[in-house]
Amino acid sequence: MKQQMQLDKEGKRKHTRPTFSGQQIYLLEKTFEQTKYLAGPERAQLAAMLGMSESQVKGR
Repeated sequence: MKQQMQLDKEGKRKHTRPTFSGQQIYLLEKTFEQTKYLAGPERAQLAAMLGMSESQVKGR
């Protein structure tokens, strides 16, 4: 996952959306096909495995 900082017109920092790798997207899609909701421990484990934050790993 990549996330870059950019500057807006006034020179203030602006967050951009993170770019997820193909593997991260694949595993997230497979996981949520099987289980629509992940409890806290499962979400934490998946986030750690993918190198993401728990808030980025959430159901639809």
